[in-house]
Amino acid sequence: LAQAIHNASARAVRREMLLGLGIGMGCAAVVGAAAWTVLGRWDFAVLMVAAIPLVGSVGALMGVLMPGLLRRMGRDPAEASGPMILAAVDLCAITIYLGLAVLLLK
Repeated sequence: LAQAIHNASARAVRREMLLGLGIGMGCAAVVGAAAWTVLGRWDFAVLMVAAIPLVGSVGALMGVLMPGLLRRMGRDPAEASGPMILAAVDLCAITIYLGLAVLLLK
């Protein structure tokens, strides 16, 4: 039973990360094209195309893992997971975006 739960959890995590990556790639294509077209800067376009799918994957991963983590801590996941996921994903998004900006826009 424990192995079946572990396998189902691993599948859910993998599925959600791929979904976040796919949505992020679609959004990144639109934003990257707009950055290139409007600003005429390919480096900003590359930054967006790199950052948005990564943030989407991290957000999906946190959305899957945070309720289980809260449940283990004895908290009700329905009460706290939304604000906690939002804050954690925002922090990761800023870190990823600024980190990639430092690397790509030297």
